[in-house]
Amino acid sequence: MSIAQILLAVLTIAMSGVVAAVVTSILNTRREERQFRRKRLEELYRAFTGFCTQLDVHWLHHTSVMTGKIDHNQALDLTIAAGEGEERHFENVEMLAAIYWPEFNPFVDELKQLRSQANDILHAHKQRYLAGHREDKESFDAIRRVGESLDNLRDRFRDKVREIAKHLR
Repeated sequence: MSIAQILLAVLTIAMSGVVAAVVTSILNTRREERQFRRKRLEELYRAFTGFCTQLDVHWLHHTSVMTGKIDHNQALDLTIAAGEGEERHFENVEMLAAIYWPEFNPFVDELKQLRSQANDILHAHKQRYLAGHREDKESFDAIRRVGESLDNLRDRFRDKVREIAKHLR
């Protein structure tokens, strides 16, 4: 074997080692990025569904007032008790969507709209309640429709998470 052949063999071995190291590094980086994004997606999922549950609980207490089962002060006490120690899920939803998952911003916007609609309904109900109307079917039906919209939003959100998670395996 000539020196040129030996040098070519050594160079080939060295280059294949460099190429293998670069490919391994790229693959590891991609895997770590997928794992990081998947973790952020899981955090977004927990925060979004956690906030939806908080809204459900809050609205549930007030629907009991609307049907005359409890008074307004009892609903407030139950809401406060249910919220003690709870995480601030909505802030996490906004942050995670804004930083890592902008494709979820429409879901966040719709969630804000539903929360606002419900707040308007609860405010109107409180005014009627303070005026002496203990049962309020109109508010009950309206808040029930918002709750159904929230359930629909939650289902669509879950579907989108599942779709994205398939690509992060």
